[in-house]
Amino acid sequence: MNINNKKICHFGIFRPEYIRNKVIALGFEAHGFEVVTVTVDPAVGSFKKFWHLYRQYRALPDKDFAYVIVGYPGHTVVWLARLLFGRKIIFDAFLSLYDANVLDRKLYGSWSVRGLRDWFYDWYSCSLADKVLLPEMVHVQFFVDTLGINKKKFIQIYTGANDVVFQPKPEVTRAETFTVHFHGNFIPLQGVEYIVEAANLLKDEEVVFQLVGSGGALFESIQKRVAELNLTKVKLVGRKPLEEVVEWISRAHVCLGVFGDTGKTKRVISNKIYECIATGQPLITSRTPATEELFTDREQVLFANVADGRDLADKIMTLKSDLALREKIAAGGRQLFVSKLTPKKLVGKLLDELQPA
Repeated sequence: MNINNKKICHFGIFRPEYIRNKVIALGFEAHGFEVVTVTVDPAVGSFKKFWHLYRQYRALPDKDFAYVIVGYPGHTVVWLARLLFGRKIIFDAFLSLYDANVLDRKLYGSWSVRGLRDWFYDWYSCSLADKVLLPEMVHVQFFVDTLGINKKKFIQIYTGANDVVFQPKPEVTRAETFTVHFHGNFIPLQGVEYIVEAANLLKDEEVVFQLVGSGGALFESIQKRVAELNLTKVKLVGRKPLEEVVEWISRAHVCLGVFGDTGKTKRVISNKIYECIATGQPLITSRTPATEELFTDREQVLFANVADGRDLADKIMTLKSDLALREKIAAGGRQLFVSKLTPKKLVGKLLDELQPA
């Protein structure tokens, strides 16, 4: 690799606007790199995507890059990046396909054909790459234990958030009634059922829950449960563009992270957590090995128990009754984001890790 060249190739079958990919691109740009994107939408058919990537590669006027980074999701194209560029490849794995589909969502069994395929994609893509990026150290350990890959191959880089979009919005008027905010897909990782349980316990309190998002395996069951319990203070808002999500966050008094009882919950820090602290809002999320890597309880976050609606309800009422603690957590989270989690800070750490010893 030519480390004096200020160009990178962001390669793969990813959507550039997805937060992980966007943060990586913004971070390199903040360090003066030109980011050349060679990508195909993941929806393109299996064989067509390889052909489209090859054609884009052939059309590049200059194929000399400081780094070639395979963006997320890229498990199926690391081999092509290595074949085309003939150099060491950085693979931004971001997550394990096996973990996401088999262990978390339970879409199929671990010994099924698709389960074994996902394990193979994880192993093969990491084996071919020179360096592999993952967001959390517990996630790194999962890859080491599950795939048998040498730990030295991994570089831990938190996900962060797009600081152009997610920043404090003092001009947005806060809701009159104490409002608790959640945004995301309704999948087991999120633990939305425990948010609904907390809302039911607090239904006689002056607390409104706004759930922004739709889709996911649990969305219909959550809708049904809200209706069955007659939770009139739970607002199912639906999916919104990111530029609007930041305004919904800003109207609330408290934001929620993830509460699911899955292995993945314990290994990852969800995108929404970074987005909420970047916006300068107080956050409640589960105490897990991943969140304890980065956050201190009652300093940048208020921890709740995993999969415990009662404890979540108690923590919401704690923040409702304690303005000083809300303000302390909000300020601490925002300061942590600015000091460590902006795109520029994250890619700065990555560049330091990539320098030869």
